[in-house]
Amino acid sequence: MAKMKSRKSISKSLKGKSPRLKGARNWASAQVRLASYSRLGFIKLCTSIISTLFIITFFSLWIGGFLPDIRKYSEEIKRNRLISLGFVIKKINVIGEGRLPEDDVKKILDFQNGDYLFDVEINLTQKKIEDLPWVNRALVRRLWPDQVVIQIVERQPFALWQYKGKVEVIDILGEVIVGASVSENQNLNLFVGKDAAINAANISEIILNFPSIAERVDSFVYVSENRWDIIMDKGNIRVLLSQHNLNESLLMLKNLHSQRDILDRKIGTIDLRLKDRLSLKPDGNDSGI
Repeated sequence: MAKMKSRKSISKSLKGKSPRLKGARNWASAQVRLASYSRLGFIKLCTSIISTLFIITFFSLWIGGFLPDIRKYSEEIKRNRLISLGFVIKKINVIGEGRLPEDDVKKILDFQNGDYLFDVEINLTQKKIEDLPWVNRALVRRLWPDQVVIQIVERQPFALWQYKGKVEVIDILGEVIVGASVSENQNLNLFVGKDAAINAANISEIILNFPSIAERVDSFVYVSENRWDIIMDKGNIRVLLSQHNLNESLLMLKNLHSQRDILDRKIGTIDLRLKDRLSLKPDGNDSGI
């Protein structure tokens, strides 16, 4: 009796599954018949089979962890093919303004002649070059098939900055240009004081409106918040400018000189800090920096 029941249960389970298997077989048979009747049907069948095989293969490789190796192998094939076609660095062309030696640029590069052209990391190379002392901006380009071009915009010496007995060359932003020669830039204006460098551009622009004064200035001394003294005529005259209105105090100085030749007199200090008062000191004992 137990055997009979087990046979019946098995036959029932087979009967329950047979419609699904039968439906799959019928679908497959229908696709084959359709493919035999028309070219479009044949193409659809082949496409379905290929797609199914591709999906199965892809997931098999993914599950097995083989995809990174395949990708690496493909990249290696592409790399070798491009190298054989001549995509190898033969020339590194550095274009600048002459202050930064070309050898200093090439020393920091991660590539050289003979390397694969597409191994050059553009953004990283540009950042490394822009960290060099004289460099303001850098542009790195691959020039197919065998050149790398590096264009450099250099920082321009703007002034000399003296602080704590040390004189350095600064750019228009007030930043020190490391390695710039002070002796080669003696014709630049001298700015003295802790915050003189970052404020130098402001007063330089203002004083250009007063050329008769600007041509006689030896140096600018930053005293405090927007308060400047200017040293003129080889240190013989010190002019104390207003903290609140530089233009107004420089205009006053210009008018005093045009009307009374005040800068040609033996005056050591001209105090223009107050709008309604002018103070003069005849001796020049306090006119040094």
